[in-house]
Amino acid sequence: MIFGHSNNLNRIMSFTVKSNNPNLIYPCFLAIGLLSLYLTTMPDFATLEDSGLFIAVAHEPGIAHPPGYPLYTILAHLLAWIPLGTVAQRVQTLSAFAGIAACLLLFKICKKLGSDNFS
Repeated sequence: MIFGHSNNLNRIMSFTVKSNNPNLIYPCFLAIGLLSLYLTTMPDFATLEDSGLFIAVAHEPGIAHPPGYPLYTILAHLLAWIPLGTVAQRVQTLSAFAGIAACLLLFKICKKLGSDNFS
């Protein structure tokens, strides 16, 4: 008993995730598959269009062309401080995680609208 709250502790400790829960399994497989696809095909340099601009803005804080993408710019600048790989690789990884998040959100929206798991 920790400070008289043993019931709360027992509830927290007894929480388990059911392994056959499709609400958790399919998004995990989707995220793992997309992460492996994105990371294996991701360039480690600046590619065409805005890639070089976002890499430069991540390295030296500034404003990308309008509208500036403030959240992306701030997150990319924070990732630029991590000493793993090049700045380009870190910014491309941020783009990969943003793409995975968008795909998972689309999956959740499709589930809410009533489509099956494999749509």
